[in-house]
Amino acid sequence: MELRDRIVVVTGGGSGIGRATAALAGDRGARVAVWDLDAESGTATERELAATGVATLFVETDVSDPASVDRAAAATVQRLGGIDVLIAAAAVGGYGSLTTTREEVWRRVMAVDLDGVFWSLRAAAAHMARVGGGSVVLVGSDRALAPEPGWGAYGAAKAAVVHLARTAALELADVGVRVNVVCPGPTDTAMLGELRSFAGVHEHLATRPPLRRLAQPTEIADTLLYCAGHEFMTGSVIVVDGGAALAGPLGVRDAMRRSREPR
Repeated sequence: MELRDRIVVVTGGGSGIGRATAALAGDRGARVAVWDLDAESGTATERELAATGVATLFVETDVSDPASVDRAAAATVQRLGGIDVLIAAAAVGGYGSLTTTREEVWRRVMAVDLDGVFWSLRAAAAHMARVGGGSVVLVGSDRALAPEPGWGAYGAAKAAVVHLARTAALELADVGVRVNVVCPGPTDTAMLGELRSFAGVHEHLATRPPLRRLAQPTEIADTLLYCAGHEFMTGSVIVVDGGAALAGPLGVRDAMRRSREPR
C-alpha cells in the first residue's frame, strides 16, 4: 500500500509515538487525521503537518468513549474523504503493584489502552469494510509478552491488544482489512519520562535492553507504517524492543526501590 494520498488516522497523534507516526505518514504523502484528547498537542501536530503541505485534520477525541470515536471517524470521512489506515497509538501508563493499584487507575488504563483500541478499530474497520479494505496497526508493548512487576495493569491491557489484533485479522480478512500489532520496548517518550523523578530509573531502562539504548519514536513509527503498507501481512506481532523481551523483566521495581535508598 502506497501512502501517497492515502488517509491515515493516528490516535494519540499529539505526542510520542503517535506524533512521530503522523509526521512520518505526512512525509510519505498521506493525508493525516490526528485524534487526540489533548487539544493543545493535537492542534500543534496539525499545524506542524500543515506547515509542510500535508492535508491534515485534528479531531479532539476521547478514545475511551465510543461515541467520541464514532464522531471522529465520521468527521475524518467527511473532511478527508475516508479512512485507509488506522494506527492506534493512544495510551496511558499506570505504574503500581497489583495489590496497591487503585480502582480508578486500573479502569483508566483499561479504558484507554484496551477499550480505546477496540472502539477505534471498530469504527475504522466498519468504514474500511464498506469501501473494500484497509489496514489497521495496533500499538502493543513488549510488556505484553514479558511480564513486568509494577506494570500489571498496563501489561494486561497490552496483552489483550495483541489477542484483539490476531482475532480481528481472522474476522476481517474476508472484507479486505488487514490487522497487525507492533510491540515497542522502552521508548524515549513523555510516558517513559514520568520515571525520571526516580533517580537512576530512566538510565536503568536505557541500558537494560541488549542494544543498550531506548528506542526513538521515529523508529517505532517506521515499523508501524511498514506494517500498514505490507499487503501480505496480517495477524503479525512485531516486537521492536532492542532485545528487551529476551532479557526478561526490566527490573524497574527494583530500580525504583534503590532510588529511594539513602545515598
